[in-house]
Amino acid sequence: MILPPSLVAYLNSEATTDVESLANCFAADAVVHDEGRAIRGLDAIKAWKKDAKAKYQYTVKPLDAVQDQATVTMRARSPSKHARCVVHRRLLGGAYTRV
Repeated sequence: MILPPSLVAYLNSEATTDVESLANCFAADAVVHDEGRAIRGLDAIKAWKKDAKAKYQYTVKPLDAVQDQATVTMRARSPSKHARCVVHRRLLGGAYTRV
């Protein structure tokens, strides 16, 4: 499976506690939707990811990905939280603006 570089960078960041690497994945004004709330901006996304890594032990295994113009849809398995999740990412200049 061939994934866009920003998605590869995000998946690599999932394997570490280094939240600074998220700057390689997200635009400064990106929005992440998780657990019924919107996390807005790179600094808030870094804080969210740091909290999630401290609170949960999980892995993300990509199953497949489809790109339609500026939108990438990736199905991933995250066995510790959900059996399967769908992730939508909109690319803007190589960085994600919405998850």
